[in-house]
Amino acid sequence: MTATQVAPSQVAPSRAAEKEFTIHLRNLVDTCFEENQYEAAISVLDEIRSSKFRPCP
Repeated sequence: MTATQVAPSQVAPSRAAEKEFTIHLRNLVDTCFEENQYEAAISVLDEIRSSKFRPCP
């Protein structure tokens, strides 16, 4: 293995544990965007960000 390659066992565990937002959270943000409430959508995204979901902060 060269210096630029990373073994799968060396991948950060937090990245492996990330999962998609739940359908409820996605729909909440989508609804804000569909209603042209862009600031509200971004605010919601800021509030629901965590290391459990992709993309993490």
